[in-house]
Amino acid sequence: MIKKFKSGDFVTVISGDQKGKQGSILKIDRNALKVLVDGVNIKRKRLKKVNNASGERYTYTESFIHISNISHIDEKGNLSKKRPHNSNSLISGKIVNKEKQMDSVAEEIDTSIQEEAQIKDANVDK
Repeated sequence: MIKKFKSGDFVTVISGDQKGKQGSILKIDRNALKVLVDGVNIKRKRLKKVNNASGERYTYTESFIHISNISHIDEKGNLSKKRPHNSNSLISGKIVNKEKQMDSVAEEIDTSIQEEAQIKDANVDK
């Protein structure tokens, strides 16, 4: 699963608190199976006060998220075809589960059988 991602890929978060956010991969930690995504999972860290400064100072940085929480997207923001399709397959660019696919194949067979029967009837009448 880690091999399908590389730095610079556009991804979207598919689960967790940051669900729906999109960004590009900045860094990958292959040992911990975590990725750093631009603009996602931003954490605020408080800095120490300087003697003369008033108020508190903060720094904002991205934190790593687990690789199972992201999926590829294309440039338009749609989920990419790079993602695996376990029990689904693509028919004319749409994901269709196997039952619907089998129904459409059965319909195609039925229509072809009906067409052949009509052709035979037309030949018999002549």
